[in-house]
Amino acid sequence: MQAETRRVAVRLPLSPDFGHESLPMISCDQVHTFEQLRREGQDPVAVFEEVFRAALESAVHDLASTPYYVRERSVVNLFVFGHLVPKFQEKALDIRQICIEEGMQKHRDSEKAKHGRYADVLVWPHQMATLWRTCKPLAVIEWKNISCREKDGENPSGLKAAHKEDIEFLNHNADLISIGYAVLSDQRNMCVKLECKRVSLESTSSIPVVSCSATYQEYEREKLRGVLKEIRARKQACPSCIPT
Repeated sequence: MQAETRRVAVRLPLSPDFGHESLPMISCDQVHTFEQLRREGQDPVAVFEEVFRAALESAVHDLASTPYYVRERSVVNLFVFGHLVPKFQEKALDIRQICIEEGMQKHRDSEKAKHGRYADVLVWPHQMATLWRTCKPLAVIEWKNISCREKDGENPSGLKAAHKEDIEFLNHNADLISIGYAVLSDQRNMCVKLECKRVSLESTSSIPVVSCSATYQEYEREKLRGVLKEIRARKQACPSCIPT
């Protein structure tokens, strides 16, 4: 069977100024799929977990540098595009295996229940994989975020309960995925913590908590507290945005 490979050119690494001169072209003769690695005798789950943990460890510093990743979707996008994708590229892994808000199969709890749902982040084991092709995900990541808008010392019970529901969902559907992760990011108390439960058909365990003290000023956080409608209605005034 032929290996699923494709010649690509990858720009790495990114620098803070995002200037084109800081993006040297690195030729990557082959990009690998997890299915190809399996055929070569490697453990796809172990390879992915190494990349996933490295992405978590780098993402926490990004989140700690600014209070402005308030919504879960913003945090997920930062994690995937800013950290998981570059880690894939470093390992010459095919980034087309990564999906955000991707459909996956699940067990039905009743006759009226749907056959599937959307995963926050889903990683397929090979190219051109989809739910419609009856593919089994290599990894499913469910994410909940407690933003810095939450008051220090308070317990956002709804989000923590939703995180527990993510763990229960992954446990209930563990036979339909190779590995699952339930991540809870907590940005309160001028510190970012990433907690993660690892769920497989065999067991559920905790990945060591990754944390980083905030490197932004407290007044930046306070600007985001208050009436949400008023905060979101503020005039666009970011000095870094391109004038139009």
